[in-house]
Amino acid sequence: MPPNDSRVSPSGARNEASPDGISLHRRRLLRSGLGAAPVLMSVASKPVLAAGQCVTASSFTSLDVSGDNATTLSCIGRTPEFWKQEANFGQWPESYYAVRIKRFAATMFDAVCGSYGGYPGKTCLQVLNIGGTDVGRDGLARHIVAALLNAQKGWTPPEVLSVEMVKHIWSEFTQKGYFEPTAGVRWYPDSSLPATAGSGITAFLKSTMTS
Repeated sequence: MPPNDSRVSPSGARNEASPDGISLHRRRLLRSGLGAAPVLMSVASKPVLAAGQCVTASSFTSLDVSGDNATTLSCIGRTPEFWKQEANFGQWPESYYAVRIKRFAATMFDAVCGSYGGYPGKTCLQVLNIGGTDVGRDGLARHIVAALLNAQKGWTPPEVLSVEMVKHIWSEFTQKGYFEPTAGVRWYPDSSLPATAGSGITAFLKSTMTS
């Protein structure tokens, strides 16, 4: 008699073998288990720019840097942590002063960003030092100061972030609670609507900073 490929368990039940050694019964269990697994919802993610690369705000909403909708540029902006270090005060661009220098007073935040919803009585350096946070309104304000200094220094291309653009972003945010980089898209400090992973005003400003 030719050998029988089916095996009989001690209980007498037949266990059909599949070519790869996994029983059909186990396959059915695996399939039913997968089917019962909960479905996880997540916001859409997007590609990440390489270090030193940056795009305009409207392109950053989708970050389709592989297509024709975005042109990547070079940014060498510095972070709030860089600008608040005393060792780097000499790097502050012309007309901006971290502290009083001779007859020049320290630059006030509201003097350059507008008083509506600002930080009355605080210098740009004091705003940079608020809590060391990267989130919320304070985190955004810190990155606005850094973006202003980067733009004035020429470390961000004007088509990506000019001084005027940085001021406009802050002004629109303080008046509306969000900034619209393009029609139908709202950026809040740490999120966006429609929701997209890695979006928001602070995330965009960070994309122009390398260290």
